[in-house]
Amino acid sequence: MGKEIAAVIFDMDGLMFDTERIAVKTFVEAAERLEMPIPAEYIVGIVGMDHRRADAYISERMGGHYPLHEVGRLADEIRADYIRERGLPVKEGLFELLDFLKKIGLKCAVATSTHRPIAEENLKIAGVIDRFDTVVCGDDITNGKPDPDIFLLAAGRLAVPPERCMVLEDSQAGLTGAARAGMMPVLIPDIKDPYEDVKDIIFTRLPSLHEVIGLIGELKRGGES
Repeated sequence: MGKEIAAVIFDMDGLMFDTERIAVKTFVEAAERLEMPIPAEYIVGIVGMDHRRADAYISERMGGHYPLHEVGRLADEIRADYIRERGLPVKEGLFELLDFLKKIGLKCAVATSTHRPIAEENLKIAGVIDRFDTVVCGDDITNGKPDPDIFLLAAGRLAVPPERCMVLEDSQAGLTGAARAGMMPVLIPDIKDPYEDVKDIIFTRLPSLHEVIGLIGELKRGGES
């Protein structure tokens, strides 16, 4: 990249929180309740997509229009109840990484396709909403991932040039959007590992958030040499 990193932009579901598995489970449950069953692998397939692309993906595979939003609304209710009752599963290394970024003075943002009411509730439940300089949500932009808009808006709010932003993502759509924004995409896989589809556009692939600390340390040392 050749530029010192000044900010780190985080995806939310599947990256900070182990919520994608919950999302798939609750969507399948909602679909069954509404007598509109759908294979779980189709729901895994739309991870990271905006609503428009998700609609097209599901309709193509279900052989016609599928009421994704109707089922999704019930799934959101089921998922919210699940999280309130059982807590929000936070990915290993999140708190340590946020502590490290604060210590070295890097700005932090969230860029999530999730709409603001749900995103903010989850960030509050996890106790991290105040750890970010800005939170950009799916309802803040017109074109979602894999378009770059959400990342460019986050960078603008941080007042950091795109080329000085590292983006942590688990989905193909998110990594593609980060690359299109001219940022440094770092893959940390979750329930679906898109490495073969994105290996030519990502900076690197890491097993967990823990390793991001070492990566940033290496980049800083390289920039000082």
